Amino acid sequence: MTGQHVNESDELNLELARAAAQEKVRALRVRKPRLDKDSIDVILNDARSHYAWADKPIPEELLKELYQIVSNGATSMNCSPARFFSLPRRREKTDLLHH
Repeated sequence: MTGQHVNESDELNLELARAAAQEKVRALRVRKPRLDKDSIDVILNDARSHYAWADKPIPEELLKELYQIVSNGATSMNCSPARFFSLPRRREKTDLLHH
Protein backbone atom coordinates (compact mmCIF):
# COMPACT_ATOMS: atom_id res chain seq x y z
CA MET A 1 0.00 0.00 0.00
CA THR A 2 2.44 2.59 -1.20
CA GLY A 3 1.71 6.08 0.03
CA GLN A 4 -1.06 4.92 2.35
CA HIS A 5 -1.11 4.41 6.07
CA VAL A 6 -1.35 0.74 6.94
CA ASN A 7 -2.96 0.04 10.28
CA GLU A 8 -2.02 -2.83 12.57
CA SER A 9 -5.10 -4.82 11.59
CA ASP A 10 -4.17 -4.63 7.89
CA GLU A 11 -0.60 -5.66 8.70
CA LEU A 12 -1.82 -8.61 10.75
CA ASN A 13 -4.20 -9.71 7.99
CA LEU A 14 -1.37 -9.47 5.45
CA GLU A 15 0.95 -11.52 7.65
CA LEU A 16 -1.74 -14.16 8.20
CA ALA A 17 -2.47 -14.35 4.46
CA ARG A 18 1.24 -14.60 3.67
CA ALA A 19 1.75 -17.36 6.25
CA ALA A 20 -1.27 -19.30 4.92
CA ALA A 21 0.01 -19.01 1.34
CA GLN A 22 3.49 -20.17 2.36
CA GLU A 23 2.05 -23.14 4.23
CA LYS A 24 -0.06 -24.07 1.22
CA VAL A 25 3.04 -24.09 -1.00
CA ARG A 26 5.00 -26.16 1.54
CA ALA A 27 2.20 -28.72 1.72
CA LEU A 28 2.04 -28.91 -2.06
CA ARG A 29 5.80 -29.50 -2.26
CA VAL A 30 5.46 -32.38 0.19
CA ARG A 31 2.71 -33.94 -1.96
CA LYS A 32 4.48 -33.19 -5.24
CA PRO A 33 8.20 -32.56 -4.71
CA ARG A 34 8.97 -32.63 -8.44
CA LEU A 35 7.04 -32.50 -11.69
CA ASP A 36 7.52 -35.41 -14.05
CA LYS A 37 9.17 -34.81 -17.44
CA ASP A 38 5.88 -34.77 -19.37
CA SER A 39 4.45 -32.10 -17.07
CA ILE A 40 7.56 -29.96 -17.45
CA ASP A 41 7.40 -30.37 -21.23
CA VAL A 42 3.74 -29.31 -21.35
CA ILE A 43 4.18 -26.13 -19.31
CA LEU A 44 7.74 -25.11 -20.22
CA ASN A 45 9.70 -26.94 -22.89
CA ASP A 46 6.95 -27.39 -25.46
CA ALA A 47 4.71 -24.46 -24.51
CA ARG A 48 3.97 -22.10 -27.38
CA SER A 49 1.88 -19.02 -27.92
CA HIS A 50 -1.22 -19.68 -29.93
CA TYR A 51 -1.71 -17.78 -33.15
CA ALA A 52 -4.80 -19.48 -34.52
CA TRP A 53 -8.19 -20.26 -33.05
CA ALA A 54 -11.07 -22.57 -33.75
CA ASP A 55 -14.42 -20.95 -34.47
CA LYS A 56 -16.38 -22.97 -31.93
CA PRO A 57 -17.82 -22.18 -28.50
CA ILE A 58 -15.95 -22.97 -25.30
CA PRO A 59 -18.07 -24.28 -22.42
CA GLU A 60 -18.51 -21.67 -19.69
CA GLU A 61 -17.28 -24.06 -16.99
CA LEU A 62 -14.01 -24.54 -18.89
CA LEU A 63 -13.61 -20.76 -19.21
CA LYS A 64 -14.11 -20.38 -15.46
CA GLU A 65 -11.58 -23.11 -14.72
CA LEU A 66 -9.02 -21.58 -17.07
CA TYR A 67 -9.56 -18.13 -15.58
CA GLN A 68 -8.97 -19.46 -12.06
CA ILE A 69 -5.68 -20.99 -13.22
CA VAL A 70 -4.31 -18.04 -15.19
CA SER A 71 -5.52 -15.34 -12.81
CA ASN A 72 -2.95 -16.59 -10.31
CA GLY A 73 -0.13 -16.46 -12.82
CA ALA A 74 2.63 -13.92 -12.77
CA THR A 75 2.66 -10.99 -15.14
CA SER A 76 5.55 -8.71 -16.02
CA MET A 77 6.56 -7.87 -12.44
CA ASN A 78 2.86 -7.18 -11.80
CA CYS A 79 3.23 -4.06 -13.92
CA SER A 80 1.36 -5.42 -16.92
CA PRO A 81 -1.70 -7.15 -15.52
CA ALA A 82 -3.42 -9.64 -17.75
CA ARG A 83 -6.84 -8.76 -19.10
CA PHE A 84 -9.38 -11.37 -20.08
CA PHE A 85 -12.55 -10.97 -22.11
CA SER A 86 -15.25 -13.55 -22.59
CA LEU A 87 -17.27 -12.63 -25.66
CA PRO A 88 -19.66 -15.45 -26.37
CA ARG A 89 -21.64 -13.64 -29.06
CA ARG A 90 -20.29 -12.66 -32.47
CA ARG A 91 -21.74 -9.15 -32.09
CA GLU A 92 -19.64 -8.55 -28.94
CA LYS A 93 -16.50 -9.65 -30.78
CA THR A 94 -17.26 -7.36 -33.71
CA ASP A 95 -17.93 -4.42 -31.39
CA LEU A 96 -14.61 -4.98 -29.61
CA LEU A 97 -12.71 -5.00 -32.91
CA HIS A 98 -13.99 -1.53 -33.74
CA HIS A 99 -12.71 0.05 -30.49
